[in-house]
Amino acid sequence: MTRILALLLLISPVALADTTQPAHSCKQPTVPAQFKDQAEADRFSANMDSYHGCITAFIKAQNDAIHKHRDAAQKATEEWNAFAESLK
Repeated sequence: MTRILALLLLISPVALADTTQPAHSCKQPTVPAQFKDQAEADRFSANMDSYHGCITAFIKAQNDAIHKHRDAAQKATEEWNAFAESLK
């Protein structure tokens, strides 16, 4: 019985884990070999700022998810430890 419980504890997180890797949908601006005029340089700068903002938001969202998963794992560990301790 103990072996089955231990096996289930090892398998269940894997079975429930995300199976796809998140990817951003940010559009990287094309870098021209040479800017034709100031307006083109300004557009590139604006596109670069937009791309940076998009990437930054994606990274923040992923880091927030990491913290949520870590907290959930910690709570589950604490719950298991409390349960196991209560059996003594």
